[in-house]
Amino acid sequence: MYTSNRLFWIRLKHNAAIKRKAWGSVLDWSVLLYIALPAVVILGSIYREAWQETPLWMTSFPWLQLYPIAMLMLMFAGNVRTFIHEADRLFLIQRPALLQGLRLRGLLYTVFINIAITGIPFLLICPFLKKVEGLSILQLSLAYLFTLFLSIVLALVDHLLDGNLRRWRKWMAKTITIIAFTGGYLYPMMTIAHEAKLLAYSVFGAALLLTAAVIIYLRAKLKFEYEVQNENDAMMQSTRLLMSQVIESKSKRRKIRPYIFRRSQRIFASNKPAETLAELRMKTFARDFSSIRLWVSLASIGTYAISLSPGTAALVVTAALSYVANSWLKLQWQQWLADEFIASFKWQESDMRRGFKLSRLWLILPIIALWSAVTVYKLILMLL
Repeated sequence: MYTSNRLFWIRLKHNAAIKRKAWGSVLDWSVLLYIALPAVVILGSIYREAWQETPLWMTSFPWLQLYPIAMLMLMFAGNVRTFIHEADRLFLIQRPALLQGLRLRGLLYTVFINIAITGIPFLLICPFLKKVEGLSILQLSLAYLFTLFLSIVLALVDHLLDGNLRRWRKWMAKTITIIAFTGGYLYPMMTIAHEAKLLAYSVFGAALLLTAAVIIYLRAKLKFEYEVQNENDAMMQSTRLLMSQVIESKSKRRKIRPYIFRRSQRIFASNKPAETLAELRMKTFARDFSSIRLWVSLASIGTYAISLSPGTAALVVTAALSYVANSWLKLQWQQWLADEFIASFKWQESDMRRGFKLSRLWLILPIIALWSAVTVYKLILMLL
């Protein structure tokens, strides 16, 4: 007779076996011996030296402004596991208590994974936060608890939104969630050195949010189709990551009338191939809601980080964020250029370079202008 606990451990072992086979296909003994092991030794020695004798550039590095952004990116990558399979429709759908027990254990597994994902990077950064920024053990502990609690809450909220909402309602709700979590997380974390009590109150509030999110999640009606799809995606994540480097994926196309550029108006007056290519890229970007959501999130997070950076540190943060924005747009350009439809045209190399620069200019210009204005304002306040 199967119990929830036994079924959970069976599926956890099965999940581990799938991931082990996937990574074992590329990480054999030679890779571990000649690449992974030397890399660990070299990076470990560099980290040890930086810990013992902190370089000059690290002492002026804006840790309090940049490390919360890095932790926030990790938090957005969280996922809730339920370990519910397709066959459960036949065998367990009539036993809701067993499914609920499996769901609860999946939640505990999610908590454990979030502890590891947020804890390991945080432990690596802690020595520099303590030595350079002068944070106490209590402040670091509160910062980690705040990060952990909100990472679990964000994963649960995202899971509930994906399972219960569709199309524009889901994306609108997720956009509001991202903006709310970004502001609510970054401000207490970036001002921890000056407002320690605020972080303590924030941890208490995050604990209440976590309690409410767990209760709502466990009492919510089970969306069986979504749970199965989500579990299959999580199980195949490692395989999909490895195969993406050798197999070209094709995007799903839906013939719907776009909300932006509905009549496909021209953007540039010139009909040259470079301008045409840039125009197509900008229209595709503007019509893709996920790209717009990421664009708005990047602009909001960057503006918030710069506004909290003291004086000249705002220049460093602006430069770093500009590099991130440029790299993101370049990656998106390469993915878009490899699309089957776009690649069917014989574009000249010079036209592709100019098309990228032109589209990048107009897509990144509003963000850079916003960040530059905030930076100049910070510098003016410093001089006054």
